Amino acid sequence: MKINLEKLTNTQPIVVQTLKNAFTKERVAHAYLFEGTKGTGKLDTAILFAKMYFCLNPNGVEPCYECNNCKRIDSGNHPDVIVVEPDGLSIKKEQIQALQKEFSFSGFESNKKIYIIKHADKMSTSAANSLLKFLEEPNPGTVALLVTEEVHRMLNTIISRCQLLSFNPLPHSLYVQQLINEGVAANDARLISSLTNNIYEGVEMYKDEKFKASKNLVINFSIEIQSGSLDAFIRIPEFLEHFKEKAEVEMGIDLITLFFKDLLYAKVGKREKIVFIDEENYFLNESSVLEPTMITSKIKSIMDAKKRIYSNVNPQLILEQIVIDIQK
Repeated sequence: MKINLEKLTNTQPIVVQTLKNAFTKERVAHAYLFEGTKGTGKLDTAILFAKMYFCLNPNGVEPCYECNNCKRIDSGNHPDVIVVEPDGLSIKKEQIQALQKEFSFSGFESNKKIYIIKHADKMSTSAANSLLKFLEEPNPGTVALLVTEEVHRMLNTIISRCQLLSFNPLPHSLYVQQLINEGVAANDARLISSLTNNIYEGVEMYKDEKFKASKNLVINFSIEIQSGSLDAFIRIPEFLEHFKEKAEVEMGIDLITLFFKDLLYAKVGKREKIVFIDEENYFLNESSVLEPTMITSKIKSIMDAKKRIYSNVNPQLILEQIVIDIQK
């Protein structure tokens, strides 16, 4: 389910109205900063903005979503829409310099260009300073879209040169209900709502057969870890065969974290917060012999291990450490 203006209006009405006004009055700013918590649709909105900017057959400000430009933007193949994201832990000065060089040339198909910087707060100091010069002297027709979850980490001088658009999270209960309204099973809606606050991403996740397989794999893996079984080590290669990319490994570890949080919720009597709802009886039985401090220690071990994903630590070693720490 791809985002469009109507669906975005349901979750971010102020953002949509601001963008509509800019396009209607032909006053599109040279730089925007989309900020808000994870899963609020910032990157989806940046892609939608690019379609609004390049669409060949718009209906007013609404893109058609079907023209060659819209389809290429969706697939990431439009030559005048460039996305920059962290190389490892940060966005480096060389990446911004390469971007500046690319934008010193005219657009391939028009005089318009857009660049999207994901996790803009992760720019190194030298990269941020290079971008600042770029923002101070923008090329005609060039629009910068900066996306961040941690705007407080960015230079004030960069923030001041962008039009700031804040994305607000949906109330959790409303978000869960919207997932259910979109066809997500109630037992999965609570779990999905713990992984993303983006309604479109949540529905796509539910429809993806890989998500269902991920859920079952993590449940079995986590039960083996908690039981102290050595089979947990044997299951690690299966885990990594399923969760291959760094982002996938991160999601897999997030699911393990949620599993052990459910164990804690069962222990302290907050059953309404359990997200692996089908395993509720397991959590109630298993938690009866555990102290809350023991469970919180396990959760901390998992979260500490997750931080090492983007430090080029071998995922196999990260998962082995999780098993060792939890089975102590």
